Amino acid sequence: MIIRRQPSSLQLITQPAHAALAERIMRNWQADHFPESPRRGSILQAVAQHDDGWAEVDDALEVDGATGRLLDFIEVFGGRSIAIEIEAREIGPQRFESAAAARELVRSASIVRLAGTVTGAVT
Repeated sequence: MIIRRQPSSLQLITQPAHAALAERIMRNWQADHFPESPRRGSILQAVAQHDDGWAEVDDALEVDGATGRLLDFIEVFGGRSIAIEIEAREIGPQRFESAAAARELVRSASIVRLAGTVTGAVT
């Protein structure tokens, strides 16, 4: 769950809702020859579904026992991101509507991981 903390309220955003917004943004992306790419459909599908595996996690809100404060996905899983990624690679592709979309997700995750390794952004 993504939690946007406002002065007097919380905005709860599920990971699949975040992915749906990402897909809407990418659907309108005009740069980098994306509109005419033969892989456009599978890329859009991968973007739209890239966080589907979080639906069950989002349904079980985590609360800090000491403060009663809701915890977002970074606070809950911060140190366990690698384990979650490995699990997602094993079960995630089964959730996709097409094998092409699953391949695009694996490609993008590998590119992000490589880019982070090169720049030091991903641990």
